Amino acid sequence: MVFIGIGLLIGAVRVYHFNEATVGRWDLLTDKVKALHGQICREVDYRRDKIQYTVCTDYGKLLVVGDLYPRFEYGDEVALTGKLVVPEPIETFKYDQYLFRFGITKISYRPQMALVSKGHGVLAMLFKGKMILLEQINRMYHEPFGSLIAGLVVGYRGGLADDLLEQFRVTGLTHIIAISGSNVALVVILLERLLIVVPKRVRLWLSIGGIGVFCVFVGLSASVVRAAIMGSLVLVARYFGRDNNVLNVLLLTAAVMALFVPPILANDAGFQLSFMAVVGILVFGKKVEMYFLWLKKWPMLKEAMVLTLAAQMGTLPLSLYLFQLLPLHSLLVNVTVVPLLPVAIMLACASLGVGVVFPLVGRLIAVVTSVILKLILVVVATFADLKFLVWEFDVRTAQIAALVCGVGVIWLGISVLRQEGL
Repeated sequence: MVFIGIGLLIGAVRVYHFNEATVGRWDLLTDKVKALHGQICREVDYRRDKIQYTVCTDYGKLLVVGDLYPRFEYGDEVALTGKLVVPEPIETFKYDQYLFRFGITKISYRPQMALVSKGHGVLAMLFKGKMILLEQINRMYHEPFGSLIAGLVVGYRGGLADDLLEQFRVTGLTHIIAISGSNVALVVILLERLLIVVPKRVRLWLSIGGIGVFCVFVGLSASVVRAAIMGSLVLVARYFGRDNNVLNVLLLTAAVMALFVPPILANDAGFQLSFMAVVGILVFGKKVEMYFLWLKKWPMLKEAMVLTLAAQMGTLPLSLYLFQLLPLHSLLVNVTVVPLLPVAIMLACASLGVGVVFPLVGRLIAVVTSVILKLILVVVATFADLKFLVWEFDVRTAQIAALVCGVGVIWLGISVLRQEGL
């Protein structure tokens, strides 16, 4: 209890100082139209009809929503003149709290922008490399396959059409176009195999460094950072020859992330869902697997069923609370689509890599990849049309349902952990 009390006290102080630092010094500006100078300090977010920049100024961080042209890049110093507004919630989406997590408390919509100096450095080069990759994807794949591959490979969702995003939402498949733990695990496996001849200590640091580079490249979303920290901690534990309890690693990861970005626990839905999905897999995975032993002849199908069901058990209360939505066919859609994803991702990466040296071979692989992606989209569209299988609730009903489900999931989780002696 003493350590819990100390932790709560430190957390309160940390949140207070974070809030003070985030507010910035905007009160020193009194005019409605501001002339500011700053540097683009986060990866540029390119959308279908706009570009979003995070600009660090002497007064604090500012979100700039600009036109498609002219374009600026990470690290560029810019001068801008425009009106500043305070972010507000958008319907049920707490947009103000979402931006606050990044330290942003002001927005400027389509101000006048001018380049002062170009950005340089490793991160600027890395993001330029990402844009080159996205351009190569667009050259090799027609829409909507290009945007879908961009989401699957590098976590970029800016090119996906709104109707397609809605189909993913109502079928419970939004997670497949978000880089998460499975992608980081694939990077870890690849690095370990490539560095097999390297001394163990050097391999550890190179692997952790590689995970870090990958995270920056695909965007530092909360789910990616969570997976990266967990992966790094597991590698460190393995290096020292210690048995690691993954649930403890997950809790330590959450503590580390909350230490550096306190609002993440309350304001980041992506982190919350990612965290609860892993909790569901760790707590319910073995129990759920017992009911699918009859699928041992189809291991990929069995794994998809077990992981999907266990993860949904962990995220169900939170999903009801956040989205007021319950897609009854989500499990069936996931089981149908998820086994196809690794094949599509590997073929897409192969087409992009091979296409640089042998363009014709790369395009042939791209044709096969497009067929698989077309199958995925047909499945998603078919299930999305089954409106009667998607239950939508008003806010109050969703909160009650989330509370009931939450109590049930906690009770079931405690029972499972007690049976396993944990």
